[in-house]
Amino acid sequence: MRRLCRSNQAQGIRGSPRLRAGANGVPYFFLSCGHWAHYHQPTDTPDRLNYKKVERITRQTCDLFAGLDAQPLKRRGGQERVCDTLELEIECMRRSFGPLWSVLLKRAGLTDIESREEMDRMVNSLLNMGL
Repeated sequence: MRRLCRSNQAQGIRGSPRLRAGANGVPYFFLSCGHWAHYHQPTDTPDRLNYKKVERITRQTCDLFAGLDAQPLKRRGGQERVCDTLELEIECMRRSFGPLWSVLLKRAGLTDIESREEMDRMVNSLLNMGL
């Protein structure tokens, strides 16, 4: 890790470990609920957290990782081993949003998600709604 940090300093890369990892080609997993008025301020205190949201995100993340762990790695040309998680991601989102799923799909201009591009469109729509 020291070598990674020194390499970043030499290249002028600053910021979070996520940025440093990505800049060095190191895989990472990042979740964010975005920034709000209290982010990194003295008023950013535990009593202001939405614990039900934290619980939902934690369960969804655990489901995602459990599903990933259960997936066999699928070969896609060459020697590279890639695990396609699209079906797992769709199922986790369907469970998380419950009856709102069809409404959110419609709002994103989709009838279903069948490709990575459609998943990206859905995620961008959710982010634009502040979810």
